Amino acid sequence: MVGKNNTVVHTPIAQDHKRRFDGDKGPNTGGMGAYSPVAQISFAIIEKVIKSIVEPVLKVMQDKGNPFTGVLYTGLMLTKSGPKVIEFNVRFGDPEAQVVLPQLKGDFYQMIIDLMDGRKPLIEWQKKEIYLAVVIAAPGYPDNVDKGFSVPLLDDLPSDLQIDYAAVKKDGHNLISSGGRVATIVGHAKKIQLAQKDVYSYLDRSNLQLAYRHDIANQLAKFERDNQ
Repeated sequence: MVGKNNTVVHTPIAQDHKRRFDGDKGPNTGGMGAYSPVAQISFAIIEKVIKSIVEPVLKVMQDKGNPFTGVLYTGLMLTKSGPKVIEFNVRFGDPEAQVVLPQLKGDFYQMIIDLMDGRKPLIEWQKKEIYLAVVIAAPGYPDNVDKGFSVPLLDDLPSDLQIDYAAVKKDGHNLISSGGRVATIVGHAKKIQLAQKDVYSYLDRSNLQLAYRHDIANQLAKFERDNQ
């Protein structure tokens, strides 16, 4: 997030899962889930991205008389030869935002106001837990999107989970799906395997007609197991 005078706030990084099916198979989507922070990506790599990619982009825009103010979402792929840019978006990524923004300890509104006024916000990001988001989608997404499936209500969720709605509409006292990616279930825990257990236990017992991937954040789970 970039404010006046190139005042910058970097958020924790997140990993998205673009492919529709488990094992990163199937068609590309807008994102089937995400997690954050990404423990297997070192601080040195993050610093390299900031210094060699993000800051030069902002400097060139400043030098050309078009300073950037707003959210600059940097989508990257880590390759054998280093990080490579996939895309820049001038908005928060989805579902990455659902696992990044809850980590802010403080007032999001005040942070934005400080950035807009050119002040460096006094902010803190949590460092004790992993946040996991699993997208629930229409069964035929992204090719054939059927609608009208029952969607979980916020009151139906365990207290430690959150649901962020996307393509839904009211049907009396209920919610039904009205598009492709319908909602995102978000959980958090000290270990990713615990967060996975919470989210997937809820989804599996809910008997939803909607679809979701069963392997979101498995990369981090393997990293945790290998480094116990």
